[in-house]
Amino acid sequence: MDIFSQDLNIILDKEIKKVEVLNDSIIYQEFYLKEQTSNTKLKHYFNEEGKLFTKITLPSLKSESELKLVYKSFKNDNYPKILEKEKVKNILHYPKDFKNIKIKEIRNLLMKTKNIYVIESDSLFGFYVLKKVFLSK
Repeated sequence: MDIFSQDLNIILDKEIKKVEVLNDSIIYQEFYLKEQTSNTKLKHYFNEEGKLFTKITLPSLKSESELKLVYKSFKNDNYPKILEKEKVKNILHYPKDFKNIKIKEIRNLLMKTKNIYVIESDSLFGFYVLKKVFLSK
């Protein structure tokens, strides 16, 4: 089995930052998934006088901390798919399955998949609504 021929489904279990443009012929949505790790490092130590200190190290602001997934449908060329919940495989839940994983690692996984789908809410009457998205730079 070719691992690159697999679809990956991401269920959004909480509200996320989202940008939308909707009209009669265009649906455009951007979904922003933030890194779910704490990059702040604390180190407790005693100085020469015996006083307790805490050294706080903050991550670089240059590091990637979110993913942007884009859904586009122009003149209905990318309708959402409706599938029975049991038929949907390879599911990651956001944010639960993203905890303590660097966004760079998630990006690498997504780049290896055939298709990426976003599911904006949990099952509706036993069905999922899947929107085919692409990973933005």
